Amino acid sequence: MACACTNVGPTERAARLIIGLGTLAAGFAALGAAEGQTAGVIVAIAGGIMTMTGLIGFCPLYLPFKGKSCAVTREGTPAR
Repeated sequence: MACACTNVGPTERAARLIIGLGTLAAGFAALGAAEGQTAGVIVAIAGGIMTMTGLIGFCPLYLPFKGKSCAVTREGTPAR
């Protein structure tokens, strides 16, 4: 699959999913996000963002820096 509308490569996507799900679980289980604890909510939100960027393969923070970890350009040619 070409990276037509993604800027996160497959290895980073997998890492984001694993770390994001772990962070999300930690926010709820250990830090009390479900009870409204501020630290738990912040950690859960961060985990949710990481999980979503891993699922969709797009990270908006890469846009201002023109960064990407995907090895294929929009035109389907290898990135340099």
